[in-house]
Amino acid sequence: MYDMSEELIATETEVPIGPVVEQQRVQINVRRVSLPWLGPQVLYVEEYPFDAPFELRRRVLLSIEPAPGADGTLRVRQFTRKAEAPTATLSAADVETVAGCDIFVKREGAQFRGGTRGRDCLENEPSERRWLDYRVVIGDGLFWYRKRHLRLKDDELVEEIAGFPHVDLDEARLFSCGIAWA
Repeated sequence: MYDMSEELIATETEVPIGPVVEQQRVQINVRRVSLPWLGPQVLYVEEYPFDAPFELRRRVLLSIEPAPGADGTLRVRQFTRKAEAPTATLSAADVETVAGCDIFVKREGAQFRGGTRGRDCLENEPSERRWLDYRVVIGDGLFWYRKRHLRLKDDELVEEIAGFPHVDLDEARLFSCGIAWA
């Protein structure tokens, strides 16, 4: 379970449902699941606003496998449930992946770093076509990401969001420790 702060860094659009929230706190729950038809290493990820686990923002299955080549890179494929899929069971026919949106990570010291490759992770917004650049760093007690939406025609940045572990210094307490030698 990750307690994250998600901060809007840049945007050029207005949100029709209200003002843009500069920073919000989210929770990300990650757990390993057994779905042999998806691969031997599969994670289930759900994301929701802090302390509101029933208001899911995103649910995804991540299949982790070695990437082609011998350099130690891992390929993380993202799968979501198809809209028409039944909710009681889950099979290979019930999930889909977005072409070009795989994440490639490689170990650097005690961390994994990487992201999407090229301009192949496309989003079709009503007003313009965009591509997504996603970067991630994962380590012991560390999960950082940056999501950038860019216009396909000129690579102009439309929106940038970063997520990082939440630290609430207002709840920190001073303490003192004493040692008595007998």
